[in-house]
Amino acid sequence: MVSLIDADILPYSVCFKGMKEGWSYDKLKEVIDEWFIAIVTGCNTTQYIAYLSGDNNFRSRIYPEYKANRKQPKPDYFYELRRYLRERWKCVTIDGAEADDALAMSQVKLDFMSAICSTDKDLKQIPGYHYNIKEHYLSTIGIEEAYRNLWMQVLTGDSTDNIKGISRIGPKKAAEIVDNVLFTTVPEAVRRMYNDDDEFILNYRLVSLIQENSNFHLPKIREL
Repeated sequence: MVSLIDADILPYSVCFKGMKEGWSYDKLKEVIDEWFIAIVTGCNTTQYIAYLSGDNNFRSRIYPEYKANRKQPKPDYFYELRRYLRERWKCVTIDGAEADDALAMSQVKLDFMSAICSTDKDLKQIPGYHYNIKEHYLSTIGIEEAYRNLWMQVLTGDSTDNIKGISRIGPKKAAEIVDNVLFTTVPEAVRRMYNDDDEFILNYRLVSLIQENSNFHLPKIREL
């Protein structure tokens, strides 16, 4: 088992808590180290690959409003901790896409002998093992459940990323639409809910994570 870690979450969580507690930079690094080790060992392994999102995300190119609603300034020591994660824990920075895409592609490349470690709901469209890094539990998402999660999100969009989806369709209505058609006809059923095919295609591209890409090469698997 390889722990596939969404390292984007760590600086935010640790820095915001550190600002409340008045932690020094050394204390922040100590907490990062403890949390990182707890994530890997929580998956009953010593092996990991960790990713950080970099620049030039293709989603921002095809939809300039992507994440434009995020106006809160970065917490103190945020960038310093990202650098620390790269140097101390050899986190890999992904340019052109997001850490989530790299996690998805890695899960596929490793033939699902891995666990995606995050709290991000977007990653629930990827089947396999998932480890919740805040509540510290391991679960499994099956192929049909992952597929259902993807198409429900194409309908609802994602307010945290400024993806609108279809007006007045929330999780309950999306579940009714997806669950009341044949499994193989879900994409067509979702497409029909959109008034515009271009809008449907855009939302799908924004929401769906890249699972396979011939240019993606699995980074070196690290050991604690």
